[in-house]
Amino acid sequence: MPHLKKFISRALLAGVLIYPGLALGQAAEAGTAASQTLQPVSTPTLSGARNWNVLAFGAVGDGQTLDTQAMDRAIRACSRAGGCVLKIPAGRYVIGTVTVLSHVTLDLEPGAVLEGSLNLNDYGGIAAYGFNRDYPVDSTGEGFRMGMLVARNARDIAIMGEGTIDGRGRQFFNFQKPHMTGGFDTRETRQGLAYMNAMRNTQYGPVQPHGGDGRPGTMIVFSHCRNVRVSGVTLRDAPNWTLHFAYCRGARITGVTIRNSLRIPNDDGIDCMHSRGVEIAGCAIRAGDDDVALVASRNVIVHDCNLVSRSAAVRIDAVRQGIFSHLLIRSNRGIGIFHVPGDKTRDLMFSHLIVRTRLTPGDWWGKAEPVFIGVTPGQQGPDPGYIRNLWFDHLQIRAQAGIVIAGAADCPITGIEMRDVRLHMTTPPAVIAAAVGGNLDLRGAVAPYSGRILFRHDIPALYARYVRHLRLENFHVLWSHNMPGYNRAAIECRHFTDLRLAGFRGRQAHRQGRSAVIQLRDGRGVTIRRSTAAPGAAAFVELNDIRGEGLFVENNMRHATEVFTGAKAEFTMMANQMPPAGTRTAEHRIHEPAKIPALTPAHH
Repeated sequence: MPHLKKFISRALLAGVLIYPGLALGQAAEAGTAASQTLQPVSTPTLSGARNWNVLAFGAVGDGQTLDTQAMDRAIRACSRAGGCVLKIPAGRYVIGTVTVLSHVTLDLEPGAVLEGSLNLNDYGGIAAYGFNRDYPVDSTGEGFRMGMLVARNARDIAIMGEGTIDGRGRQFFNFQKPHMTGGFDTRETRQGLAYMNAMRNTQYGPVQPHGGDGRPGTMIVFSHCRNVRVSGVTLRDAPNWTLHFAYCRGARITGVTIRNSLRIPNDDGIDCMHSRGVEIAGCAIRAGDDDVALVASRNVIVHDCNLVSRSAAVRIDAVRQGIFSHLLIRSNRGIGIFHVPGDKTRDLMFSHLIVRTRLTPGDWWGKAEPVFIGVTPGQQGPDPGYIRNLWFDHLQIRAQAGIVIAGAADCPITGIEMRDVRLHMTTPPAVIAAAVGGNLDLRGAVAPYSGRILFRHDIPALYARYVRHLRLENFHVLWSHNMPGYNRAAIECRHFTDLRLAGFRGRQAHRQGRSAVIQLRDGRGVTIRRSTAAPGAAAFVELNDIRGEGLFVENNMRHATEVFTGAKAEFTMMANQMPPAGTRTAEHRIHEPAKIPALTPAHH
């Protein structure tokens, strides 16, 4: 596809794949001073050294002593000297908030563990580091405290090695108390008031932090930094966001392992906001909340990662120019693309994804959608913004719910193309399907909601509304046996303009069921080519208020009971294999064009 090649070329020219190496040259000291008052200590002679040891600055690493001040001393001395690699040997170093300065590389050697202090007073306040609570403008994590490591206005910095940074997040939570976000009317759900029983299920989380301040903030923060690298380390048990990049330029996160609790809310893996030139590669991330969250950023690449989440594996808000490839996803919601008024999301490409989603109780946003693209319900304001130009290529999906593309009347989603998608709809456990299944969940944005955001609805393999220029090519839908009764059509599309299906294959959820394979309502411009009704298909297309003349060409309808059902519409039909004699073909609903006359040479 030529447009994809042009997009990749633009991404390369924009510097998505180019990152300068870490420099250790002379530069002025930058960053915010540590919150603790440093005690006098003799500084070792370090002239000419490149590899320094944190033990030389008074760190103990016994798992009991608070080593915050020793770490601060070592980092300050290193930065003043023009930069160094600060070695952290095997041991358990308990710290509160430590500031990382320019030209410093923290090298955690095998067996080295930085442990978060369990005393909340050891963590600095967010205001001292330039943060507040306006998401996503100046916030980091939840609450009013920082976490373990923070760099601000720094450059040429790195965290690397085979060691571990442990936030000890489980110590700050009550695993018997559910964390509830609310904001929706349970009476609109399929289960009614009983729906809340599943939301309060602490077995799956999310659970509530202890009272008061509750927990430390984001474990590692880079704010307004340039040329940052995080490589090789293991980050575990974050009590809040794990790794946050805010207003950064040039960041590489490679080979990082993040192992967080699947029951803790807001323990995101990697959050990137207002940043450019970011690459996340070869990482394994397990988190209760979003694994990778990208907000208001440009020129990002995420590839070759293993992602596990109770929320979204990849969350995207207002991102322009991005490539996401070769991801293995096991989550509640796979790819989540969200929109609030004024957001501008465009030119994103997703390729070679393996996605498995499971329906999950607890008050997590999402209902097992492998791909969710949604505009916040309600008034969009004078500048609604847009979501446009998204490409999905080579997706292998096993999901307990379908793809959702939900635009709004004043902000339709434009230019979605899905090619070579194999979507296998699987059966959730009966008890979970009864507890939370059969609902559309449009939550996922932080703006105030209006209208219906969580409500009863039959679940197709793909649901789309308020969408323009939707292309599905080689899109195959399969169904497991004994699907819940709320699963019906393969595709449901309403309030659309210009829908094109080529090479679609599938049937409705229940073999010989009454639902049509494809349900179309309130739209204009339908083209269906080279598509096949799978064995057991009922009516292939159900029409309701479809305007303009459609095109139905080279389709195989031999296994369908009829081609069209519903309201009358006009279609030009050519070279189709129709249902056998004795089934309902409903040709009376079709505009049959006159035979096309043979072309004759033009007279000159």
